[in-house]
Amino acid sequence: MKKGISILVLLAIVATGAFAQGFSVGVGGLFDMSVGNGLKAEAQGIKLTEDVNNMSFGGFVFFDATYAELDANFAYGLATLKMEQGNQKEDADATALQLGFTLLGKYPIGLGGFAIFPLLGADYNLVLSFKNKDGG
Repeated sequence: MKKGISILVLLAIVATGAFAQGFSVGVGGLFDMSVGNGLKAEAQGIKLTEDVNNMSFGGFVFFDATYAELDANFAYGLATLKMEQGNQKEDADATALQLGFTLLGKYPIGLGGFAIFPLLGADYNLVLSFKNKDGG
């Protein structure tokens, strides 16, 4: 996993260095609300439902060049977990620390007074810790 992150960062540095004609750096805040993630399944007449809601907030830094953009972000999340299996129900609250990286390749196309930027890239999110409110 560390090898993959290292390769992603190295590719971003190489891409940024190769196309550093118009280079900028910026920072910002982020807010992400994920609602209704989970699964529903049924096996041997027993229904299983898991529902996860996650609200994350944090910050990011980005490096933008003409043909590439690299983003690194750090977020703290508050999650609620709801599980139901047959007649058993369980609810839990949890927190998560997340580190994410995004590498985008872009190709600017000038159209007179404005430009469009088709993008292709990858985003990777690593959950550093996930703890429920009971300490587990």
